Amino acid sequence: MSVAMSNSPMINEPSIIDEPSMINEPSMINEESINDDQSIINEKVDRSLISIAARIRADGMDRMEVDGFTSQIPLSITGFSMPIDFSLQLGNGMVGDLSEFARLGNATRTSSILRTAVQYRPLTAEYAHMRLTSPISTCDGSLNFKVRPSFNVIVEQNSPTDCKIVSFSLRNSGQLDYDVSTSFFNIFKGIVLRNALQQSDPTPMLTSVVEKAEKSFVQHFEALGCQMF
Repeated sequence: MSVAMSNSPMINEPSIIDEPSMINEPSMINEESINDDQSIINEKVDRSLISIAARIRADGMDRMEVDGFTSQIPLSITGFSMPIDFSLQLGNGMVGDLSEFARLGNATRTSSILRTAVQYRPLTAEYAHMRLTSPISTCDGSLNFKVRPSFNVIVEQNSPTDCKIVSFSLRNSGQLDYDVSTSFFNIFKGIVLRNALQQSDPTPMLTSVVEKAEKSFVQHFEALGCQMF
């Protein structure tokens, strides 16, 4: 049996992904020039992101294996922490939809530096082998979650043909939507685990997923050259 639950985002997350606008109707000439420049920068970034996503899919890297891990999860019931920890063991899993991302907000560019943000929509992590151990019992099952992380990306241009990502940093962890499946006789334990995950630090869950997102994005950006400029 499977029931989904989500935890709150770690920081405030922008509510929309701005799409590039090709039509501007400013009232002043200098505003028109600024808006046109912004539109061109955003358009170049959007085209680059489409190319990166296509290369990720072509190379079969839109779905990658993530390492399993063991984490201690404090027991929490209706928001109250208990002096008991669960041991959560996850076998190797898969993260998918690594080619599903878009620009977040406006990109900015100087003569040699471009800054933008990218948001995934969403990434899906699947762990088919889960073991939950408490001081009095053990149960097996599976655990999946979806998350929409966003990243700040800084690109440096050293020459007309030499561009590289100098920073790809997590901007927002996004909201984790958990789905835990257990046998019928362990439904209550699954519910307790979901409540505990909702209250706990999501870093162990995010670490491998974020690493794979960065690896696939940066690797396929390098094949584009200086298309963003």
